[in-house]
Amino acid sequence: RRAAAAWGARRPTGSEPEHLDRIAERLGGLPLALELAAARLAVLSPAELAARLDDPLTALGGALALGEGGSGAPDARPLPSREPGSRHASLGAALDWSYRTLAADPARLLRWLSVFAGPVDLGAIEWLVGSDPLDALAVLVDKSLVQPETTGDRSTYRLLGPVRAYAAAHLVARGEQSAARDRHVAWCLRAVRAATGEADGRPAAPSGYPLDPLAEEVRAALRWSATEGSGRRGLRLVTALDLWWRERGLVGEARTWLYRLGERITVTGEDVPPGEAGIGYLAHARYAALEGDYDAAARFWRRAEAWARRSGDPALRARVLAERGALLLGAGGAGAQRIGRADSTGHRVSARRGEHPGHVGRPTRGARRPG
Repeated sequence: RRAAAAWGARRPTGSEPEHLDRIAERLGGLPLALELAAARLAVLSPAELAARLDDPLTALGGALALGEGGSGAPDARPLPSREPGSRHASLGAALDWSYRTLAADPARLLRWLSVFAGPVDLGAIEWLVGSDPLDALAVLVDKSLVQPETTGDRSTYRLLGPVRAYAAAHLVARGEQSAARDRHVAWCLRAVRAATGEADGRPAAPSGYPLDPLAEEVRAALRWSATEGSGRRGLRLVTALDLWWRERGLVGEARTWLYRLGERITVTGEDVPPGEAGIGYLAHARYAALEGDYDAAARFWRRAEAWARRSGDPALRARVLAERGALLLGAGGAGAQRIGRADSTGHRVSARRGEHPGHVGRPTRGARRPG
């Protein structure tokens, strides 16, 4: 109905209903956001508007004012204030109004919740902030800044897209982004290990499918680790997801994350213990072999063996040798010959040069860059 009003009663045609559904889903059904989106449809097609909603506040014309919030301390350099009578003229103004009424604890909780990509339960929120969030969470729910959802005996909480974008901007402005996102990475690793029953770096669960609900969370954590966070922590997260990558046919994505995290480690000079480096290279070899990239598999296997030996962990070295045997069997005659040729021309192992998982070159076949 709102779209029809913007178009002079014209009904959507062709692919327009699909794009309108995407817009409504992206905005989480927030009434004010839908009204603003409808106004934008007077000048943009549904497809054009949907493509701009990565930043809902900008796309819908809600200028984001990083003014006072929570404790009253300014988040950033003050911007010109809006007239009181126009508070609800834009989504940004409505969020400003709600945010400025928050006390310090609910305001901080709102900012930190922006690191979650989807719904999470109370235990996850409590672990993220390191204290009991219930009182602050109740305030945010009461103000409709957090959306509660109950399924059976379990309650979860989420931020709508525009609210998450607003809160994330304030998280950056307050200088809290690194602390919150590093904590989120740690929570993801803990959640993955809990879901897989991981022991000694290997999943004990028979399937990685229980990790499906965590997919967007771990991708958000890996994006942070590969760009501004700890490459080492991201490496641990990728290897903890091993069973899930393979069962879901996502080894190409896993390889790309390994390359990106390696580049991050190279840039930062972060130390990676030999055992973790060996596990990282072993994952590289495994995924390369699964995609038929046997030259890369042989190269990474040599590095995995060198770092396993350097770690002094006989169990890890035995694991590397066992996987190499399985790799040769799985590769077949031609593949095994290619691995053998690669071995004969690559006797220099990476540990001799002090390499870590960042020294792996560029992605080759199958490896692709996630968004």
